[in-house]
Amino acid sequence: MRIEIERTEFMRLLTSNSLVVQSRNTIPILATVLLNATFQGLEIRSTDLNVEIKNSIALECEPGAVCVSAKTLTDAVRKVSSETITLELKDSQLILKSGRSRYKLPTFPAEDFPDIADQQFDAEFEIDLAALIAPVAFAVSTDSTRFYLNGVLLHHDEGKIVTVGTDGHRLARNAIAAGEIAPGVLSAGIIVPRETLKLIPKGRITVAVSESRIRLTSGSTIITSRLVDGTYPDFKRVIPRNNESVATVDRDDLVAAVDRVSVVSKQQGSGIKLAFASDECALSSHGDGDAEDAIAIAFSGSEIGIGFSSRYLSEMLAAAPEGPVQIALDDGGAPALFTSQADPEWLGVLMPMRV
Repeated sequence: MRIEIERTEFMRLLTSNSLVVQSRNTIPILATVLLNATFQGLEIRSTDLNVEIKNSIALECEPGAVCVSAKTLTDAVRKVSSETITLELKDSQLILKSGRSRYKLPTFPAEDFPDIADQQFDAEFEIDLAALIAPVAFAVSTDSTRFYLNGVLLHHDEGKIVTVGTDGHRLARNAIAAGEIAPGVLSAGIIVPRETLKLIPKGRITVAVSESRIRLTSGSTIITSRLVDGTYPDFKRVIPRNNESVATVDRDDLVAAVDRVSVVSKQQGSGIKLAFASDECALSSHGDGDAEDAIAIAFSGSEIGIGFSSRYLSEMLAAAPEGPVQIALDDGGAPALFTSQADPEWLGVLMPMRV
């Protein structure tokens, strides 16, 4: 095996692959990257057994394949000063040369590298998945005992592709028109793991799905991930339908007011109270002192006071589309429904807390 590659491009590929590599691993092969050279070019693969990242680049190579420590290889490539790197496999060692620098790196057999991407997929379509998931990802649970909530639901429902995230205290839903995307396995819904969400490439990508895997293709990068093996709860049941008191607020105005009054209540789990009346929302918080503020709103219905976790409220508003946001309320003890005038497909549900 012999490879000659530009240092900058090699570093970019290794940085991408390193996103799923843990340098301290009880399974040594999982701390490596697989370098697979063919007459067509170089393929670099890495995995943590749940996600695999594969990057490819067209090069003139002498064929061969080997696994090498991802951290050691990346550190060596980062530190060399020459812009050209040569890799050769000799006597089970990977020889890296660049300028006057030379490294001999121990290797693992390529056949020991696990393959989680060998999978038949039931459907394939193009979509801006990152944009669809971003407004709901904040609500995904981190509680491992409720593993079925440790991801975003991707669901084909009533002619729409729907995404949902929830942790039981808050919920967010987003959707776009399905167009020509057939329901397939998405009719029952799949759960994309929390760890995979941050790896989704931005922009329009090719998505392939099966009952146990999702594959994301963007240019020469292919990310394959296992799905959460569980049943997502019926999220529609928790969306309020009869909240008749409605406040219309400017999202940025409310974000700024929440930030101001939260200064005195930065403790974990601290709350903030919102009092809605005919033309204003009064905010108050107590902790290391007291804080009060108010913003102008449009309001219809009975005056209501309600408390929220200041962090949950801030994250809900940050995820909402810019512009006017409507908050529909029943009473101070019932969930609040957040909707956007700019994007009617997004909504959020936030449970109240006693303040």
